[in-house]
Amino acid sequence: MRTFVLMTALLPYLSFLAVDTWYHEKKRVVPPIEKGMHAAIIIGLVIFFYCAFQQYTLYAYIALAPTLICMAVDEVVYHQHLKKNEKLLHLGAGISLALFLGFWIWMS
Repeated sequence: MRTFVLMTALLPYLSFLAVDTWYHEKKRVVPPIEKGMHAAIIIGLVIFFYCAFQQYTLYAYIALAPTLICMAVDEVVYHQHLKKNEKLLHLGAGISLALFLGFWIWMS
């Protein structure tokens, strides 16, 4: 039951992530340094989600902290010039990730 609830809570974030990936492929050119930042974020998120679903709570927090810092730096440094619709997409992704984190903390 826990896995089902967490997967259901994760789906909105994954949906936003898929659309954002499409934006990166079709709508704008992403500089190599920003691609590197995105790679670091994805690696951190994969480790976090694995630990979260396996109930390795301490390791999940350890993976989450630098990932959130990288996400914040990415927003501040690279996403200030984006169009309104892509900024709203990022806002939706952030809210859906926060909701997932709330469910995960509640279920832990």
